[in-house]
Amino acid sequence: MASTDLYTQAAALLVACQTLLAVDTPSLSYLAPGTPAIDCEMLTVHAPGVGEAPTGPAVGALDAGHRGKFGQVTLSSLLVTVTRCDAQPAFEDTPDPVAKAQVAERVLKDVWILWNGLYRLIETDGLFFGCGEKYLDPAQAIQPQGGMVGWTIPIRLSIPGYNPI
Repeated sequence: MASTDLYTQAAALLVACQTLLAVDTPSLSYLAPGTPAIDCEMLTVHAPGVGEAPTGPAVGALDAGHRGKFGQVTLSSLLVTVTRCDAQPAFEDTPDPVAKAQVAERVLKDVWILWNGLYRLIETDGLFFGCGEKYLDPAQAIQPQGGMVGWTIPIRLSIPGYNPI
């Protein structure tokens, strides 16, 4: 039986990402307690927020009129961050097209492997088993900073089974 706490789900996501990237997993890989400081060659998972699912006339069971029947739906957010070192220091005036293309190839492979792998794991219940709602939101490129580039992949999920009362 899968655990229904946020930490365990986040840790399972990190392991899944490490497995998907395999031998090309960044050397620094960890479950962060909050927003991680961006570093070269980094893979992290953290939980940026927990909130109630939005409601509206077209959301069915999540609609406010159905809350009495289905109850509140809490969505926890998990964020995968993968970064790599840029091949060229930011202070150099003229970019080296070959070096930039090599870095682009690496970070685009990272996001493509993670996006497709996570999609398939979520779709087949290989990840977040037993969770209700599961959303793989659009991946976003990280603005180059301090000689680092990469991507973030946000995921929202409803983790059942916790009743604090």
